[in-house]
Amino acid sequence: MIDLKEFSRYITIIEGDPIEIQVANLEWHGAFDAYFLFETYQLMPSESTDEDIHKVVDELLKDRKYFRKCEICSQINHVGNMDTNIEIEGKVHRNVCHGCMAKKGTIIF
Repeated sequence: MIDLKEFSRYITIIEGDPIEIQVANLEWHGAFDAYFLFETYQLMPSESTDEDIHKVVDELLKDRKYFRKCEICSQINHVGNMDTNIEIEGKVHRNVCHGCMAKKGTIIF
């Protein structure tokens, strides 16, 4: 089961009737200014169990519109914190997180 705390910056669960699961879209305004704009990912009945909610969040983390696995470290990252078609050590990678790009010297924060 996924640890929701790890993704709490990008996924919000609003208790109510219905329960609303929201996901962030990131907009970058310069190198250091990320703006989080949340949108509804799914509405669920108020009687949904924690297990039901976790299933939806697991699906959300597999939705390539919002999250992808870094080709270098294999960690799931929000697409707003990744870049595509990045050349590292002579090889072009399609999905690389900003952390790996910084470690490899491809991007400087």
